[in-house]
Amino acid sequence: MGMSRYEFRYQDGAFYLIGADTTDIHRGSGEQIDVSYDFLSGKASVKKGNIADDNEAKPEWKKIEPPCLRTMESLEKLYQWEAIPGYRL
Repeated sequence: MGMSRYEFRYQDGAFYLIGADTTDIHRGSGEQIDVSYDFLSGKASVKKGNIADDNEAKPEWKKIEPPCLRTMESLEKLYQWEAIPGYRL
């Protein structure tokens, strides 16, 4: 199961995606992956863990290549864009 949240900013007559957060949890194993995208800085944090763990996972920082702001109109269908390799947004 999963959840996504998108943050847009209106500028120059269009809505630009400036941030996003995704959470994916495997119902059987409890494995959890949280990805937080900051398109203004060009970085994303990836946290991997398990819902049974009390300890918070340490983030692994990844670079968004190429760093860019995309408009709402230019986004493809959900979960089709890999802003960082291996993780769809």
